[in-house]
Amino acid sequence: MYEVFPMDSRLNPMQLQWLQFYLHGGEDNRGRTLAHIRSQRFSWLEGTHDYVQWLFPLPEASGANQQSPLLTPALARRFMAHPNAESELLTSLDCIAHFWGIVRRQLHFSPNELAGEQEPLWCCPASHNQLRISRVLGCLSCLGQVPIAYELFNYLVNRLRQHGLDPAQLEAVPYWKGASTREPLLPDCAPSIEEIELSLPR
Repeated sequence: MYEVFPMDSRLNPMQLQWLQFYLHGGEDNRGRTLAHIRSQRFSWLEGTHDYVQWLFPLPEASGANQQSPLLTPALARRFMAHPNAESELLTSLDCIAHFWGIVRRQLHFSPNELAGEQEPLWCCPASHNQLRISRVLGCLSCLGQVPIAYELFNYLVNRLRQHGLDPAQLEAVPYWKGASTREPLLPDCAPSIEEIELSLPR
């Protein structure tokens, strides 16, 4: 059911549309619902380039979809105030992770049963999925999911090494690192990187 959000001068119409899309069954700029996007086949997820900006928005504009919302502190606060926000965001993460051959259990990431087929989409010298990974990591960090972004980054780098690739030679890796350690738009809702490292199993 749609919820009519009260007018907020800090949010533009597209940002309000994104809240409806993510939390209340609304549609993106192409008329697609969140559930519709998540249900698509891998071939669609691979070949369609204008949905990831709605699943994982950033403060910066996208060249692939200029009709997508931009994260701001006001939008992040409104989104994260909803009781289903975190679970919906992580469900989107799990959807794209499955597409990349990854399964998440809390803070732990591991290869799934499709990793052999799907990992080459990103575990390679260069691909557009590596750009998507930067977006996903950045969105998670901006919305306060820094521990998950940080652990996903470490998992990705380890998998590159296991496949014989040198992360230091890949252009994407510094962007991944920067994205996974972005300052949250709501600093009060996320621990620092130092706190995360202290909390991880030794």
